[in-house]
Formats: sequence, structure tokens, C-alpha cells
Amino acid sequence: MINKLKEMYKLYAYQQADAKWAHERQATAATPAEIAKRYYDAHYSDWQVRPNTFLYEMQDGNELDDAPFVLLRTLLKTNPKATHTIIINKDSLKKAYKVLAFWELTADPRIKVVDRFTEAHMRTLLTAETVITNAMIFSDIFVKRGRQRFVNTWHGTPWKKMGYAMPGGVMGSWNVIRTLMMTDLLVMPNTYTAKIFNRDYRLAGLYQGKISTFGYPRNDVFFEKLSERQLTTLENAYRNGQPTILYAPTWAGDASSAGDATAELTKYLHTLVTLAQHFPTYTIRFKPHSYFTEAINADARFAPFLVDDAWGTNVLLAHTDILITDYSSLFFDFLVTGRPVLFYDTQIDYDTTRGKYFEVNELPGPFTQQLTELITHIEDIESIKAQYADQYAKFVTRFVHDDDGSAARRVTEVMSQMTSRNQHGQLVVNGEDFSDATFNLRDQIADLAATYDTSLAIYEAHLLDNWYGFQFFQNIDATMPNTRIFVNKQLSNLPLTLNEAMQQGHRFLGNVTFAVALIPQDDFSSHQQALITTVNTVITVTNTERDAWLDHLGFTKIVTHANFVVWSHDENFDSTTLSPLFMAIQ
Repeated sequence: MINKLKEMYKLYAYQQADAKWAHERQATAATPAEIAKRYYDAHYSDWQVRPNTFLYEMQDGNELDDAPFVLLRTLLKTNPKATHTIIINKDSLKKAYKVLAFWELTADPRIKVVDRFTEAHMRTLLTAETVITNAMIFSDIFVKRGRQRFVNTWHGTPWKKMGYAMPGGVMGSWNVIRTLMMTDLLVMPNTYTAKIFNRDYRLAGLYQGKISTFGYPRNDVFFEKLSERQLTTLENAYRNGQPTILYAPTWAGDASSAGDATAELTKYLHTLVTLAQHFPTYTIRFKPHSYFTEAINADARFAPFLVDDAWGTNVLLAHTDILITDYSSLFFDFLVTGRPVLFYDTQIDYDTTRGKYFEVNELPGPFTQQLTELITHIEDIESIKAQYADQYAKFVTRFVHDDDGSAARRVTEVMSQMTSRNQHGQLVVNGEDFSDATFNLRDQIADLAATYDTSLAIYEAHLLDNWYGFQFFQNIDATMPNTRIFVNKQLSNLPLTLNEAMQQGHRFLGNVTFAVALIPQDDFSSHQQALITTVNTVITVTNTERDAWLDHLGFTKIVTHANFVVWSHDENFDSTTLSPLFMAIQ
């Protein structure tokens, strides 16, 4: 009796926390992103997709750089009739126009810059024929339309662990996976990165789009001939007439904000000042991770070491003599130059916070956590180059062998031939109450994953940091490492119209259509309304409201097996094909 009362109290506490969570979410419903999403959804079917139009979004609208910008510059030459819209956060507009000015593109009538989360942004997002990004895209707004083509170039070769391989990867990966499921062309810097994506985002068995591994567009700049004006600018303002050392550390975190970085910034500043004191014949420059930019720009002590964002990261690398980094993917790009790279780590617990794919003794340069040793490496740089020549050559062959200055042209040729396509999955299990103590299919799902390619569709309200959420993650861990997780972040649990359900379902599943959905819950919800619109066959228990919804969507009741009923869009569906699934769940 006492245990039962404890469980009842825990459930009550969860319900109170859930209500508080919903209230807080309602309070944020007026953010620019939420307002934009409502506009986007309301007009989803209003406008036609416009041929030969391109939309670009880089690093959440904070940058105009990386592979998408190189693709834009290439398309201006190879497809002169196309138009291009660049999405930029309001705070980054000045920087974006400086980038365009550096490349002499400010007056090009084919290029338009649009503020992020405005109506103009949403209209272009709905009508652009080709959407190009280097990461995730537009929060959780974008749902690729039928005639749209989606290109994802990502943003580098990983040394840091990614996806489900990193701590907290279950929830840290949901929007990446959703985005990748809508991707028609995934541009990878090399086959090593493609293999990691397939394994650690669990794309195998679900992703059916194209994957490009024949060079990275952003590395074309190492072979690009800049104008005399650009070269003079870089020589005077970046190199200062001397050989240049670039210090470019990354960030060890796994989310999208660096939080309180005071201690880390203090380490950076100490490193820069010490290097400047020891090496007066070098120009010392600093390229921090973008999450630190605001804090560093506000600190005048960093000013002598900072560089103009308008030049682009790889343009800087092309004019750098020695690169110092820790775990940044920039060092892979820098290998194209053949110049030395030194590894200096200030994150003592990095393996705990994020993890890495290979050990420091494999690197193409020395690794140290001591500033004095770093200084010695710079003093003996010619000896370091000779000592690491073999490992450097192996890294070049493995990671940048195909970078020859023509990668962007090859990618745009593939883009011109690709068509929009959606992914098709095998089995999705509704994990809506996956944390419920009565949900007893945890072990069976692990068994199912041995036979079927299995995904879980979960609802964010059940991921609160409390007793209920704790059970949820215990159950999730029991299904690992074979399942992948899709998260429904919609706010309301009110009944949905057909259009609302279809929009929500395609949004949180990244347009994936599943052959079979397993819905073992007794209760019906709007989350299930959305999920059912994305599948061809449903295995569930009887519920009057759910039965009516299935009937409304044109499903036919095929057969009953034990406690489960099979519904399908195909009246002639052969339910015997589900025998292994029935064996696993009965």
C-alpha cells in the first residue's frame, strides 16, 4: 500500500510539472520563431515553388561563410539566371554585407538578403526550389515541400563525437536526424565522415538520398585566386606583413550555447598574450568558436588579436602559416595547405563532456596541454614538420585527398540532376508514454530492432527532468543501440484537423513515411493523430476515437491478433508479413 501511494505521489508530481512546462511553453509562443512557424503553417499550400530559386542558411543565420556560400558563388557563374536569397539574423546583417563587399557581390541583383523569421523569410522558405544549409535549419519550422530540393553540406570533418555516440546524444540528435531525413543531397567532406553519419546518426536503413564524398566545396578557396584588392587587404590587416599564427579553439559542449565562459576566455587571453610576447616576428590572430563571439567582442583585451569576419574562415586558413587548435574540424581543412598544425587543449575533461573518435597520438602534429610546450613546438617548427611528415601525409590522403579546387562545381552538377525525394522507414513505435511504468514493451522493442529497422516517436512533454523522465531514459537506454528517436515538440494536445495533423507529423518525422506504426497505448492523443498520417499500416489496440481517426484517414481494419488490431491503407494487405512482429510483442 505504501509503495502504491509513493507511485501515486510521483505521478501527481509529474502531472504538476507537466502543467508548469506547458504554461511556460505557452508564455514563449510569441517569440519570432513561433510567430514565423504559425505564418509558415498557415500558408504552407498557398504558393507555388519557383524554379531556379535558391535559399541559403548558415549556422542558424549567424554566418555567411562555409560550403553554402561557396556553392552560391559557383552558381552565380554556372547558372547565371538563378536567384539567391540569404537568410541572416538581424544582429548579423552588417557582417553579411561586409562579406558580400569583400567578394564584390553587394550590387549583384540576383542576391537578396532577408532577415530571419520574417514573413519574407517564410515566403522564400516555402517557394525556393533548392534550400541549402550547413547544419540544422530554421529551428523546427522547415517541412520540405513536394517539389523542393534540400542540400545539407554540414560543417566539417568530425574529431569530436557526434550523434548517439556523444554523451546526451539521444536528445542532442533529434533535430539533426529530422533535418537529415529531408535531405536530398548530403555533402560530406570525405568517406570517413559519411561512415560516421551513417553509424552515429543511424541513417543506415532509413536515409535513401544521395551522399557526396568527392571533395568539400569550402576547401576550394585554397585554390582560388583572389583579387589584388583582397590580397592586399589580407596582407595588411590579417598578416600585418609577417608570418601568421592562428589560434582557433573549438568548444567542448554539445548544445547551442556556451553559457558562462569566463574561465575559458581567461585561458584564451593568457595564451594569446603569452604567444605575442614570445614571438614578436609573428602576427598572432584569434578565431574563437562562434558561441564565444559575443563575449569576446565585448572584451577590449582581445581586440589586438581578432580578425574581420568578412574574410571567411577558410580564406584566413589559406593565409595562415601555423594553425593552433584543439578539437576543431578546421585542422582537417588546413591540411590542404601542407603547413604545420599544433594541438593545444585547455579542456582537461573533454572525453567526459563530448568524446573523440581517435587518439591524440594519431594526429598530424604534436598535442599538448602545456603552454610552455606549445611555445617550444613553435620555436622548433621545422623539426616538428619533419617529425610528423608521415602522419601528416596519411591524414591528407584520408581526409582531403579529393580537394582540388573543383569540389563546388562537382556538387552543383549533382544538384542540377537531383530530384526531391522523401525517405521511407520500416517500423516506428509510438513511445509517447515510454516512461510510463505500465509500458511493458521495452524489452520487446529491443528484440524488434534486431529484425526491423526501428524508430521511436516520442512527445517532448514526457522528457521533464523528474521521476517520469528518469524512467523514460532508462527505457530508451534499454532499446539502444539499434533504435533512433524522433521528437514531437508541438505544444498543444488539443485535437487536430487533418491538415494540422499531416503538417505536424511530417515536421517531427522529417517527411519520413513508415511502412508500419506500432501504437500499444490504450489512450488516444493528438500526437498519435499526427503520427498516423505518416504511415501505411497501423498495429494498435482498440480505442473508439483512434478507430474513428483511422477510418477518417481511409484505413481499413484487416485482422485482429491477440489484443492488437491491424489497420492498413491496402485492403488486400497480407498480415502474415507481420508475423515476426506479432511474435515479438505478444
